[in-house]
Amino acid sequence: MEQQIAHFGQCPQQLFRTPHPARGPSSTRPLQEYPPTITKALMSGVSLGMCAVKVLGDRVVGVNSLGVIELHHWKLQKSKDGGDKWVFKTERDASPFDVVPRVPVYATTAAPPVAISSQGRVIVSGGAPTGTVHIRLVDVENGHVMARASVDGHAGVVTCLAMDVLGDDECFVSGSTDCSVLLWQLSHMNSPFRPPRVSSCPLMAFRGHRTAVSTCALSVPLGLVVSASDSMCLTTNDTSVVQVYNLMGTCIRQHEMELCTALQLSRDGSLLTASLPQCLRSYRVDDFSVAGEFAHPKEHAMVSCSDIGPHEADMLAVTGHADGSLVWHVLPDADGHLSVLGSVGRFLNLNSKLKVVKGTVQQAQKLAISTIDNAHAVSNTAKDIADEAKSMMQTIFGLFK
Repeated sequence: MEQQIAHFGQCPQQLFRTPHPARGPSSTRPLQEYPPTITKALMSGVSLGMCAVKVLGDRVVGVNSLGVIELHHWKLQKSKDGGDKWVFKTERDASPFDVVPRVPVYATTAAPPVAISSQGRVIVSGGAPTGTVHIRLVDVENGHVMARASVDGHAGVVTCLAMDVLGDDECFVSGSTDCSVLLWQLSHMNSPFRPPRVSSCPLMAFRGHRTAVSTCALSVPLGLVVSASDSMCLTTNDTSVVQVYNLMGTCIRQHEMELCTALQLSRDGSLLTASLPQCLRSYRVDDFSVAGEFAHPKEHAMVSCSDIGPHEADMLAVTGHADGSLVWHVLPDADGHLSVLGSVGRFLNLNSKLKVVKGTVQQAQKLAISTIDNAHAVSNTAKDIADEAKSMMQTIFGLFK
């Protein structure tokens, strides 16, 4: 039998006559089993609930219940005392503005449904009685609104939004009280010289709900659009039932948990992060075992929104609360260490991708210097190409003369 196991890599059924003891619900496990975290809470001046947050490479973009756009800077650096300690700093942006940067707010919803792009430049909101979807182009340096646009496609109020990356573009889905879900596309998302453009009509419409759509999610890598309505969501008292379906529509897994306000699936589809009233908990999708939990201070209200990012490397988990506070959690890697994230794009005014560096701050600085040198080389090459094109055009105009 041992040779059979060694050759075939599996155990015969005779070895599993006695079932394994039940593990019990994950909520009953002691908190000491979960990885440590660094937590810092930041209260805003007015008690307003947060509608959406987006974690970027060095800042967090948020929208509160009045539609006001907030910008918070964050920094993770080595402690001056030496050793392996890290210091986490946050600061709210205090740039002056003539007009309060905000998204439209309507009386149709208690808080506007909001979705923020991966780079934080575009904020999409709903809630209009006419079903209009509003789009705002935001300067991530100071949070000011630079451009406005809107699209129509729904016959009812837009109640939920979700976005995901599609190459150089981004897509978003909108759910409405008209029981439909529409798919839209945003192009020119990474161009510093032209504003993003939204498709004039939806790329696809998904129908089948009998009541208003309450929440939706989009995963471009998996090719999935998920939506839920009140009549198609299983809830029992103060608990939530999460169901996992395969692409054929068959329910393959089900798990009962506390009432959650939001769900976020990791990019590889292995982890599911649930925003619970007083904590942020990650589950493994294959067996719903708890991979990590980050508790919130008891003095804060319940969680209203959350985000894990930035898009290039998961370093922060930020939760927005009903009292307007933000709670920040620094996420360790699988080996328990932290990653240093170096960005040179905003210094060069280029849309270069962030680089994840494992090691010391000096190594990150060397990488930044080498990236700057490469950027100068690229700019010199572009200048040579432009000069060559100019001389060719002069030759062509000379032939016409």
